[in-house]
Amino acid sequence: MSEAQLATAADTEVLAKRLADAFHEDALTRWITPDDARRATVLPAFFREFLDISLRHKGVYVNSTLDAALLFLPPGAWEETETRG
Repeated sequence: MSEAQLATAADTEVLAKRLADAFHEDALTRWITPDDARRATVLPAFFREFLDISLRHKGVYVNSTLDAALLFLPPGAWEETETRG
């Protein structure tokens, strides 16, 4: 078992793809974006935004193989998500 470590900006693309794949068939993402092809296109960008914000607050932890991730924001940081277009 590998220990959790802080992710870096270099991990963003791999993590965005992994998160998009993991949530591609999720009921909520299917409801928001019913078209499979469109969902496959928008989910990586969606997760890149949250990774970017979370990374700035040191809020992304991963295992050594990047197949597990924890994203979080400190209190008040969620407001930044509303200012992004």
